[in-house]
Amino acid sequence: MNTQEKFLQLLQSPEEVNVQLALEMAKGVPEVGLEDILQGYEDLYNCFFKNKWKQTLIVKQIAVLNEPRIYAARSSLKTIRGPIERLIHLQELNLSYNTLVELPQSLGKLESLRTLNLRDNELQVLPQSLGKLTNLQSLFLQENQLTMLPKSLGELVNLQELYLNRNQLTSWPEGLEKLVNLKKLYLANNQLTQIPKNVANLINLHTLWIDHNLLMDWPKGLEQLTNLSNLSLRHNQLIALPENLGNLTKLQHLWLNNNQLFSLPISLGKLVQLRYLWLHDNQLSSIPQSLEKLINLEYLHLEKNELEMLPDSFQKLLMLKELHLSYNRLHLLPNSLGTLKNLQQLHLDNNQFALFPESVTNLVNLQQLNLGHNQLTSFPESIGNLVNLQQLSLIHNRITSLPKSIENLTNLKFLSLIGNPLSASSIDKIRQSVPHCRVVFK
Repeated sequence: MNTQEKFLQLLQSPEEVNVQLALEMAKGVPEVGLEDILQGYEDLYNCFFKNKWKQTLIVKQIAVLNEPRIYAARSSLKTIRGPIERLIHLQELNLSYNTLVELPQSLGKLESLRTLNLRDNELQVLPQSLGKLTNLQSLFLQENQLTMLPKSLGELVNLQELYLNRNQLTSWPEGLEKLVNLKKLYLANNQLTQIPKNVANLINLHTLWIDHNLLMDWPKGLEQLTNLSNLSLRHNQLIALPENLGNLTKLQHLWLNNNQLFSLPISLGKLVQLRYLWLHDNQLSSIPQSLEKLINLEYLHLEKNELEMLPDSFQKLLMLKELHLSYNRLHLLPNSLGTLKNLQQLHLDNNQFALFPESVTNLVNLQQLNLGHNQLTSFPESIGNLVNLQQLSLIHNRITSLPKSIENLTNLKFLSLIGNPLSASSIDKIRQSVPHCRVVFK
């Protein structure tokens, strides 16, 4: 190693003592061009840090630039000034929430970089040199103005997380299918109309978000991503789901809400590890019997569909904690619903109930019950069984009184009866029955 190489090795160290040695060494070696080198460090420091470069703190400032992490988020950056390629030890670079419109080609020389955060800038293109960051594991590009990505993207063979949500992508980025080590891929809030079959190459994906796009058909090849545990296709234009959906047996979270689904495949019952299922804002008129096999399901959203009845199979969803059935056409509930002893929230508002569903009174752990905007006129004495109830909404029904047993609801904190034809004497009686509770009548 010659003198100049030794000098650079010391100067690029994050240790102040080494930087000091380098500066001392340079005094006797004019050919190293110390003045130009220091100017480069000054440009970089002034670019990334709000505290401006001070001649009295040169050693400390250079050492800071040589550290493995630089945080320059929210620094009003419009461009990157200075020889960024000198930051050879840099492993994490956070430039999020700035106004960058372009990146230098020299970015590709940061070979030690593991995490690059460019979230919420104004980037429209990325340099081809991005593909040289072969040690990159996490790349945050969401909330920019990207319409395409460089072909070199496929060279980021160690990438595990890629965030491309909230850009202006109209097609699947070329080379993306080569990133076989990806575990998380976010493509939400773009303008994608289709996903190519080669998405099946991303066999290590466990999180895939392609919601808020323009997909009309279920992406072929998706069924081969059998390691998926989180999948979001909400807010697209899907009208059907394939039977091979059942191949994704490791799914725990599945978002399919805000599409145009008319039915669900029987194979849905194969997703036995599913804990969260969002199906609201579709056009479902029935639920397959196979739903009973989702024995680990805890949260089920079916609001804003066309459901007129529920299958008895719901009785097997014993882990269910929340059941959302608002804005359907229900007028009856199966008696078996009362077996859901872990249910804490039940939302039945905006349906067609004329009679209070008796099975609900067996849900002894229920904490929230919403029956607003129905046609209820009365309640059974058994409502007093809901001793853990904390919130009860009965707005806009035809209720004229409540049974004496509501005094058993000692945990009730909020009761809303807005829009019911209650007399003054009934109102007084209700208030006396639940003195610990906030009661709203209008």
